[in-house]
Amino acid sequence: TGKGDDEVRESEGESDEEEIREEENENFDPIPRTPEESEEESNDEEEQEL
Repeated sequence: TGKGDDEVRESEGESDEEEIREEENENFDPIPRTPEESEEESNDEEEQEL
């Protein structure tokens, strides 16, 4: 049972690190993409208003 506990702890630690990395990626990725998306969205809104 001791070995099983160690494996569970290691897997939990790895999953936590992966979650943190994913959060960091989510914070970095939208920055360059948001301007392009905002421009496209603003154009769509203008077309709908017209």
